[in-house]
Amino acid sequence: MKKVPSGVWQLAALMLVHFTADMVGCIIPGILPVLRDNFGMTLQMGVIFLAIRALSSNFCQILVGPLRKNSGRPFFIYVGLLLLMLIGIFGFLPRTSPKVLLYVLSAVFGCGTAMVHPEGLRGAMAIKDINSATSTAMFMTVGFFGASCGPLVGALLVDCAWGLKTFVFVALFILLVILAIFAAKVNLLTDNKDKNSNSAAGQPSCVNSLPFLFLIACFMNSATTILQGLLPTFLYEMNGFSLKIGGAGALIFGFGSAVGSIIGGVLAKKTDALKITIFNLFFGFILVIAYFALSSKLAALPMLFAAGFCASSSLPLLVVMARNTKDKLVIGLKMGIMVGGSWGVAGVVLLCSSFFIEKIGLVNVMYLSGVLYALAFIFALLSMLCRKRNIIDQ
Repeated sequence: MKKVPSGVWQLAALMLVHFTADMVGCIIPGILPVLRDNFGMTLQMGVIFLAIRALSSNFCQILVGPLRKNSGRPFFIYVGLLLLMLIGIFGFLPRTSPKVLLYVLSAVFGCGTAMVHPEGLRGAMAIKDINSATSTAMFMTVGFFGASCGPLVGALLVDCAWGLKTFVFVALFILLVILAIFAAKVNLLTDNKDKNSNSAAGQPSCVNSLPFLFLIACFMNSATTILQGLLPTFLYEMNGFSLKIGGAGALIFGFGSAVGSIIGGVLAKKTDALKITIFNLFFGFILVIAYFALSSKLAALPMLFAAGFCASSSLPLLVVMARNTKDKLVIGLKMGIMVGGSWGVAGVVLLCSSFFIEKIGLVNVMYLSGVLYALAFIFALLSMLCRKRNIIDQ
C-alpha cells in the first residue's frame, strides 16, 4: 500500500485548523439575535460586538505575522486554538453580564482566530509535496467554507434544548483539532528558506505594489464582512425568515466563495491572476446588488452562491500575488497585512456601520456591500492599468 506523503497530512491538518478557527469566529453572527435577546443588547450594540471581534481578529494578525519569522514550529496556532476554546463559557454567563465583559470576550475570540492565520499560511507554503499556489488556495478556501458554516452551525446549536450551553461541545472539538495539528508535525516556512525555496515556482507573477493589492483586498473584505456578518440578521428581521434560513444564506454565499477560490487557484497557473480578479469582481458586485433587490423571495437564495463565487473568491489570488511583490518585507508580515490588515479594515467599516445603521436602515447597509465590491473592481482595473504602464516604461 502506497504511503501518503507527510505533506498531505500536514495540509489536511492546517485546513482543519483554518476551517475550525473561521467557523468558530463566525458562529456569533448567526446567533446575534439570540445573543441580543439573552444579554439585552440593542442592534447597535450587537454590531459593535461583531466589529470588535473582526478588529481584534485581523489587526492582531499584523502584530503576530512578523514574530517568530525564523521559527519553524506553529506555536501561535496552538495559542489561538486555546483562546477559541473559551467560547464554551458563553452558555454559563448570567443574562445580566456587563456589556464590557461581552466585548472583552469578543476581542479574545478575535485574537484566537488571528493567531492561526499567519502561521497557518506559512505552514501551507512550506509543504514540499504540494505546489504552494495550490496549498495556499486550499488552505484559504476551507477558511471561507468554515466562515460560511459558522452561522448555520450556531443556529443549529442554539436551537437545541441546551441553547448556548452547547458551545461546550465546540470547545471539545477544538481540543481534537489541537491534537491533530500536533500529530501532523506541521513545519512553517521561514524567510531564510523562502529565498532558496522552489515553492514559488509556478506562482502568478506580479509587478504591482503591495499597497495596490492591499486596497483591493480591503474593499473586497469590507463588503464580505458586512454581507456575511449581517445577512442572517437581515433575513431574520427584515424578511421574516428563520435563523436557519439566515445561516443557510451565509453558508451558500461562502460555499460559492470557496468553489470560486479553488477554480481561481487552478486557472491562475495558466491565466493572469489579476485578470481573473477583475472578471470576478465585475460580475460579483452586479450579482450582490441583484440579490438584495430580490431578497424578499426565498427562491432568490441560490443567487448567493453565484455572488460568493464571483465577489469574494479572489483573496487567495491577491495573497499569492502579494508574496511575489518586490519589497523587503518578511513573508509573515506580508501575510499579516494582506489577510489580517485587510480584514481589520473591514472590521473598522463594520464598526462604522453600527453608528448609522439605525438611521439609514439595515437594508441600505446591505446594499453598501455591493458598492464596496464595485470599488474593489475599480481598483483592480487601476492596478492592471498601472502594471501595463510599468511594463511599457521598462
